[in-house]
Amino acid sequence: MKVQARLVELFRLLGVVESCQNFTEAPALEGARMSHVRVLNLILIVPSLVLVACDEGRSAGATAPLVRDSSGITIVENVAPRWRAGEEWRLSPDPLVIGSLDGPPGYQFFRVDAAIRLTDGRILVGDQGSGELRLSSGNGEYLQTLAKQAVVRGNIGILRQSTSLAIASSWSI
Repeated sequence: MKVQARLVELFRLLGVVESCQNFTEAPALEGARMSHVRVLNLILIVPSLVLVACDEGRSAGATAPLVRDSSGITIVENVAPRWRAGEEWRLSPDPLVIGSLDGPPGYQFFRVDAAIRLTDGRILVGDQGSGELRLSSGNGEYLQTLAKQAVVRGNIGILRQSTSLAIASSWSI
């Protein structure tokens, strides 16, 4: 109903409809002759204004997420980013690569479970496939294998969470 009222008002402003109570009573829309200029106005302006007329009241600057439910599944739509310019995440154009398909054994991984950068810049990688903990330099160069499952069984424990890696052993890194 709001859309019809907005369209009728728009048509009045454009001079297409002189007076009518609702959209269906618009005589100019039911085959009455319109000038070419009026038709051109309708073709060019109305589609964009119809989109505005159909707006459900959300302002263009709204950043609050829209949360809805679809058959028991929660869907969250973010209409705008929550960060300011310059705060967005970016991938490095020159990322650090650790490992190789056909390099020396210290560079080959099988099912990496976790990796963490230590405070001194070195990188510790937990390789679940080989049962090893490998240490690399800050630039990705292999330094040493710290633990092998067969050698230190029962001597080391690894607990991985989403953002951390906890290692318990009788030695330190």
